Parts: sequence; C-alpha cells; structure tokens
Amino acid sequence: MTKDYGNIQDLKFYINEFKPQNVLLIHGKTSYEKCGAKEVIAPYLMGLNIFEWSDFKNNPQYLDMLKGASLVKQKQIDLIIAIGGGSVIDMGKILSVFEREKEIPMIAIPTTAGTGSEATQFAVLWKDGQKTSIDDVKLLPKRVILEPQFLKKQSEQSASSPLMDALAQGIESYWSINSTDESKDYAKKALYLIIPTIKSGKLSDEDYWARMQGAYYAGKAINITRTTAAHSVSYAFTAYKGIPHGQAVMLTLPQFLKFNSEVIDSDCLDKRGFEYVRKTINEIVKIFDCISINETVEKLQGFMNILGLERKLKNLGFNNEKDFQYIIDNGFNPQRVKNNPRLLTKEALNNTLESIRN
Repeated sequence: MTKDYGNIQDLKFYINEFKPQNVLLIHGKTSYEKCGAKEVIAPYLMGLNIFEWSDFKNNPQYLDMLKGASLVKQKQIDLIIAIGGGSVIDMGKILSVFEREKEIPMIAIPTTAGTGSEATQFAVLWKDGQKTSIDDVKLLPKRVILEPQFLKKQSEQSASSPLMDALAQGIESYWSINSTDESKDYAKKALYLIIPTIKSGKLSDEDYWARMQGAYYAGKAINITRTTAAHSVSYAFTAYKGIPHGQAVMLTLPQFLKFNSEVIDSDCLDKRGFEYVRKTINEIVKIFDCISINETVEKLQGFMNILGLERKLKNLGFNNEKDFQYIIDNGFNPQRVKNNPRLLTKEALNNTLESIRN
C-alpha cells in the first residue's frame, strides 16, 4: 500500500501547496493544548494569517456548524486545518464543503486514534438530538498528518473508547457485504496494528504509532465498505444514554460476531453466499489468534475489561423494557443494517441486548 499521509514535518509543505491567504485552525477547547499540539505546530504556522475556532460542542451540532460557516465566509477562509478528535475533524470537513460553489481544501491532523475521520468521506452532524450522516467524496481531507506524540498525554481512559471504535471499524469492514480485496487489506492491517496495543501496562512509542496508523487504516477500510449492525445500534446507545461512541459500538460487536458466524443461506445478505461469510468470520478469528468464535468473543470482551469500559447494560442505566425498546426502535439504520452479512431482525437484536443485560 502506498503511504498517503505525512508526518508533522510535512505540514509546512502541505500548507504551501495551497498558497492560502486566510487559514481557519479548528481545534478542541482544551485538548489542543493538553495533548501538546499547540506547541508542536506553532512553528509551522508562523507568518500565516490564522483564525482559531474552538467554540463548538462534541458531536458536531447544526447550530455550531452555522457559526463556523459564518466565520468561514466573513474571514474569506481558503484553507482549513482541523486538529483534534473525530468531532473536530468532522466539523472541519463539513465546513470545507458548506459553500458548494467554493470547496475549501482541508488538512486533517488527528490527535486521537480511533474515529478514522481523517480517512473517510463522511461526517456526522447532530440536530435536535438526531444524527445525520453526510456522505460525499468531497469531504475527504486533501492532506492528512499522523503524529503519534499527540496520543502520549492522553489518559488510557480517554483513549479507550476511540480505540474500540477503530477496532470495530476493522472488524465490521472485514465482514461487510461491500468488502473488497482492498478494503480487507486495509482492515487486516488495522487489526494487526491495533490488537497488540490493547494490553495492561505502559505503552511504548511503537504502540502509539501502531494505534494511530491502525485507526487511519480502519478509516480507509470503512470508507470503502461503510459500517454494519454494531455501528447502527451504537448511535441509539449514545443518543439515549450518552455512552461514548466506541464503547457503544463494542457493547454489541462481540455478539454480532457470533450472530454472523451462524449465517445460513436463507438469511445471508452477502451475494457471495453464506459459506463465504462463514469463511470471512473464521479469518477474523485467526487474525485475533484464536481457534474458535467463542474464544474470540471472550477476547473482545476482555479488551473492554482491560480498558475499563463497562459492557453490561444494567450497569449503564438500562433498567426497564422501555430502555431496551428505545434501542430496538432506533437502532435500525437502514443503510448500516443492510451492510451486515446476516439479516438482522428486531427479534435478533432483542436477543442480543438480552445477552448483555446483566
């Protein structure tokens, strides 16, 4: 695979490519300084007309986007640099295409390893508690910088949910009905990079670099295939109980691994057939260095335990049937569910939720 990202030393070269007059620097309110990014990139921004913007919430909101779009227009922005987590990069991507007659180039610099937003052509925008997914090839950042040193000052607690998102992206992309040889190569590379870094104890420099690259390749994989059932259900968990995205995805993903492994001809959605799907699931088992589906499920659940992420719904505030019904009613994103290799019914989803209740 050809390397299509740069290191921080490439930032000045990337900026000069676009010959900007006015640059919008989008970053988080506090994370920008805490992770060391502010100090690191300052020398590369010298001599540029920079407008900084961080006045927006996590999970990009429609009203915040309008404020950003007004700033872009008022300051005649012709280059956007988004440095931060998935929400920051998503916001930058949305603003880069807001004025359809004037597409603005964007440089993405992730400071977390997990969302893959720097490598995808889609973004999420929330309005009145409802999520809208935007999918447009123009959303792909023009340039990407990967710099693992920004991960080092994060606590493992704050890094854990994004990391689980990347792991889930790799798995879901691999079994998606839209998978190709290229997407499987990206997904496999992501998983082989990420899995060894999920461990107790101190991380090495190589671990941080592996996580950042792994998240990037997971993003490349889902940019081809899109995600599947576990991601579909996750958005309902987040909207209803505020569960962080990566944790929300991994609540059901181990169960969907088992569910998909039991696919038969009559409920197979992959045109390549149920035997192909079963073969694919067995390949995932081998990637995790396991010998059975159940062992792989236990390993995934063990990762959640290592990272301190709760995986039982009762402990996350799901106490009655109304709570479960909300997830069932709102967890069926038609686009993502139909990408799953096995037909997911509401009854099957209910059984999945019951299996992680207590």
